[in-house]
Amino acid sequence: MQLHHELDDRVSRQEWTELDSRVNEKLSDILTSCDARYADKDLQRKKILSIEKNIKNLYDLIMQNKDGSPDREEDGMLTRKPFGPVTCASCEKDIINL
Repeated sequence: MQLHHELDDRVSRQEWTELDSRVNEKLSDILTSCDARYADKDLQRKKILSIEKNIKNLYDLIMQNKDGSPDREEDGMLTRKPFGPVTCASCEKDIINL
């Protein structure tokens, strides 16, 4: 009780209301700046799902191409196996800037 009487003597009601309004303004400014700093959760979730979908599609395309193409050992340019009387281009020593 004594504290209330001392506060009433030192500060008027009008000063309290002004202080309260300034504090509320500062709090709203801080909250507004915090909202602007952080990204929207739903928007980020949609972007991540889109990226995951694109990665899955890319992986599926790579796996399709891998299954449809011959192995590197069977490729004439990348193998060390001789093909008839000649070897592949990567094994030839005399070929410059192929």
